[in-house]
Amino acid sequence: MLIILSLALAVIFTVLIYRTAKQNGHNAAMWTAISAGASIILQLVVPVAVTAIIAAVWMSSGKTTAQVREDILMPAFIITVACWVLNIVVIMLIMKKVSPLAEENPTTPPPPTDFNING
Repeated sequence: MLIILSLALAVIFTVLIYRTAKQNGHNAAMWTAISAGASIILQLVVPVAVTAIIAAVWMSSGKTTAQVREDILMPAFIITVACWVLNIVVIMLIMKKVSPLAEENPTTPPPPTDFNING
């Protein structure tokens, strides 16, 4: 259930990032891809990989498969929630990056003022 909720939020945030980037003159496709990629990696790949590594270490230390299945539930939940929070932080940083308007004509600083009194 948590995975479905987090993926739904990732889709909503990705659409918002696309709209914001497009309205503000940023590369909308690039920021959408970054957002979607970060969400997939942080919500699917990292929790599964870390949980699998923990399970492998426990099994190599002598625990049975039944013990690992029983003991892995709480660490897997904590890892999933931590990755979900990290994903929200990453999405907010991306939103902060695409929110300002892109500068179309970067202005050069004005020339220094001439303080010569004699002309």
